[in-house]
Amino acid sequence: MKKVVAILCTMMLVTTLAGTASALIIVNGGFDDGLNGWNVDPASKVSVVDEAAELITTSSIEQHIFWTAGDVLSFDWDFWVQNSIDRDYSLFTINNSSGTVAEVTFHVAAQNTPASWLGPQNYQYTFTEDGNGYLKFVAVNALYPNWQNSILRVDNVGSPVPEPSTILLFGSGLAGLAFFRRKKKKDLR
Repeated sequence: MKKVVAILCTMMLVTTLAGTASALIIVNGGFDDGLNGWNVDPASKVSVVDEAAELITTSSIEQHIFWTAGDVLSFDWDFWVQNSIDRDYSLFTINNSSGTVAEVTFHVAAQNTPASWLGPQNYQYTFTEDGNGYLKFVAVNALYPNWQNSILRVDNVGSPVPEPSTILLFGSGLAGLAFFRRKKKKDLR
């Protein structure tokens, strides 16, 4: 019986460790090191403010990434519209050699939208198959592409922190192993 319980605890530990592994790596996703690791279009106006990338309309940044099925890409974003006549929008895309893997438009400002931040948002995307490609963030002014009057703010790009239940499962597996090891030592005396 002791061996069965020890084997179950070991399997639980191995399953938990395997479940938290992720191939998705974003270089400088918190923008702590400026725009290091990101490709910036030469015509773009991109800056880092309070450790977040700010893309002014008609700007883009991108990074080559690798992922496995089940990896989750997570990031925070916000969008500022500074005028009331354009239909500005922001989006992110993930492209590989076969085409578009994902493309999501975050916000489209309707005409006569008052100048304001939309408010911080979080977005998560789960990859369904293994691959690699380019993650790209874009801010667009649809009516007047030469006007630079809206801002896309992006921060905390990467994999989310493991869920508390995963950590709890890992901890209970370790506690089980420690308990049975201690009991085994006690029985040997």
